[in-house]
Amino acid sequence: MPMLMKSTLVIASYGHFAYEALASGATLCLFGQKRFQSIYADHLADAGLCVSGGLLDEIDSDEIVAVIKKSLENSKSFQAKINLAFDGAGIRRVAELIIEQLAADQPAMKQSV
Repeated sequence: MPMLMKSTLVIASYGHFAYEALASGATLCLFGQKRFQSIYADHLADAGLCVSGGLLDEIDSDEIVAVIKKSLENSKSFQAKINLAFDGAGIRRVAELIIEQLAADQPAMKQSV
């Protein structure tokens, strides 16, 4: 995570690493290696969180360079939307949900013992 937080640009295909980059506030450029990755990357791009370069098998090196440049040029506009979408409190919310579920399940566990 510290490396991501210091990165000017993160280039990824999609998945956990892309979301880690977004959560760290890094500018993200996505190139899908598989069709579904490209589709989901397009959804993130539509939300204004990154640039989606499409499917790697379908673009050439000039297009890759153009997409990377576009990512860097739009970095500031991504930052505001990233900060709204990723507040850094996700782990706390997950922990609260787990605690809430455990508390809800506890009476049932006592009855079955």
